Amino acid sequence: MLPFYASRLNSVELNTTFYHWPKPSSLQAWAAAAPEEFRFAIKAHRWLANPLNVERFEAGLPELRDLYGTLGPALGPLLFKLPPPAAASTERLGQFLRLVPAGWRVAFEFSHPSWEADDVTRLLEDTGAAACAVDDGPERPSPRGAYLYLRLRRDRYGAKALAGWAERITAALAQGRDAYVYFKHQAAGPARAQRLRTLVQTSARPIVRPGV
Repeated sequence: MLPFYASRLNSVELNTTFYHWPKPSSLQAWAAAAPEEFRFAIKAHRWLANPLNVERFEAGLPELRDLYGTLGPALGPLLFKLPPPAAASTERLGQFLRLVPAGWRVAFEFSHPSWEADDVTRLLEDTGAAACAVDDGPERPSPRGAYLYLRLRRDRYGAKALAGWAERITAALAQGRDAYVYFKHQAAGPARAQRLRTLVQTSARPIVRPGV
């Protein structure tokens, strides 16, 4: 299945890693089965998901580095999903980001509205991180940070909606920002991703980096 998928798209988001630690042998096999430019975005395990728990992340970092390092250059962003009650703390977030290994990209799925603050956005931009934008409600969210990380979670996406996202992605790419975009894991997801990628490729910027 992976070779078929990877021949049409250039990234996938792994959700099972939020609930279960993957085996190094599985990660190695996935990386070997994918093309050179393919990237695996990983939803960080819930035990490590809260960046406000800096001590836990630091304690588990050696194992985390060894585990996800088995993907080599196929490793895409690590997505950390915070629990809804977790309010913003730029001090703790900064401490967390300083621990991230060189060369790793991280993104955060914030739930508490306090994370919308400008100082959080500046910190993300300055450290090469991103705030994930989740499109699952009445309003279209705005991604923030050094690159785009989008989770398009609606059950349906018409031509107008896809064109709107393609326009925003193209604008970001034109500014030199990468984009990682993932649809909800359902039967129509891969086809929508292919359609969105085509829209971006046929726009003003023809080259699409891994993630779209």
